[in-house]
Amino acid sequence: MTELGPKAHGAMLTESEPLSLIGVSESTGDAAKRCFDFVSALILILVLSPVFALGYLASKFYGYGFSKSLRVQRGGKPFFELSLRFPPKSRWNVISRLPVLINILRGEMSWVGPAPKAPAEIEALGQIGRYRLKVRPGLLCQWRIQRRANISYESESQTAAQYVDSHSLLTDLGLIARGVVVAIYGLPTPKTASTEINLMGVRVDNVTMNEAVNAIVERVGGGSPCQVSFLNAHCFNVLQRDPLYLESVNSSRLVFPDGIGLKIAGQLLGCPITQNVNGTDLFPMLCKALESKQRSLYLLGGKPGTTEDVTKWLSSNYPNLVVLGSHHGYNLKNNTEKVIGEIRASGADLVLVGLGVPMQERWINQNLPEIGAKVVLGVGGLFDYYSGRIPRAPIWMRELGLEWFFRFLQEPRRLCKRYFVGNLTFLLLVLRYWMDRRTEGSKNRGLFS
Repeated sequence: MTELGPKAHGAMLTESEPLSLIGVSESTGDAAKRCFDFVSALILILVLSPVFALGYLASKFYGYGFSKSLRVQRGGKPFFELSLRFPPKSRWNVISRLPVLINILRGEMSWVGPAPKAPAEIEALGQIGRYRLKVRPGLLCQWRIQRRANISYESESQTAAQYVDSHSLLTDLGLIARGVVVAIYGLPTPKTASTEINLMGVRVDNVTMNEAVNAIVERVGGGSPCQVSFLNAHCFNVLQRDPLYLESVNSSRLVFPDGIGLKIAGQLLGCPITQNVNGTDLFPMLCKALESKQRSLYLLGGKPGTTEDVTKWLSSNYPNLVVLGSHHGYNLKNNTEKVIGEIRASGADLVLVGLGVPMQERWINQNLPEIGAKVVLGVGGLFDYYSGRIPRAPIWMRELGLEWFFRFLQEPRRLCKRYFVGNLTFLLLVLRYWMDRRTEGSKNRGLFS
């Protein structure tokens, strides 16, 4: 936070005056939320008053004291966000934000809301920045929770706008609970990370979701045929016993990290994963990008009728996206030549193959030159979600890293071994690799060589 002098404060306040024109109205839900904020902040201030006092004295000892950062509150009014300043590496920094409780008590901030912004930042964001001023800024914001949970794919402003549309006291309580849990288990997103890493002997493209979409669309536009694969904890378990699958993954032009398991592995092995690039969340973003570029799709996989339902979903949500054909994944071994002929004749730019791991990667690798498309993706059970056959886990479960458990509840017999035995197997695999690196001093030794 930047501490501003009185003159700077006064100048900024004058500049921020037009923001106060934003109108807001107090609803019953807002009143309940404000009541909760006031009572809980007051109780915490009273309980933590000794810590408050010690923190203030420690800050004054270092020559600082209270810091006031100019921010914009609900309705566009300026206020000073309070904090205590300490040297950068001081242990006291843990309590540096305690004075925000005073802002919450005053009604300038809430426990949950969009991140507080300076007047210049709000103006720079334009209309979407002003829209967030319909609610109080918060100590916790949904975007930060999702970043910590490694599932933030939209911008902070977009997530803030979604919060404005759907906030309530109940959703705030849920976000507070999730924020506490994510703070305990969540892993920080690396500020800088290599865009390509070697994760336990496999090359992985360490990119954001937007970068992954752009990379796929770029390859759809030209060049030699390209295979795209996703890797999660289950995939690494399969890689150990299936050399043809390993060969297929290593032959892929793009390999994206999928799931909390790889996030944990990357953190432990010193190659932090930038973002959870999973096919389910990537699909709508990719469809939007392909629609704008006037590119076409072909869908292969799933039960009979599944791809037809996905096609209906696409026509409803992306009416200008061209789907040139589809085929189910049953008995494909005896119909490969026929299906490849249909795909090639369709002229589709991109093919999604949902046959499951490891069959889909092996099939793509064996037939890529004959398929005729510029990009072929292995998408696992993606079609089941977008056909409506299997529901997606609610956002709160995804924020807590429990999407795998939701999937288990949908199909417990099929997925019990994969998740409960498989996740433990993967963790042991990571620990084994970590111990091998420590004992042998080799950072490049793979498990599959």
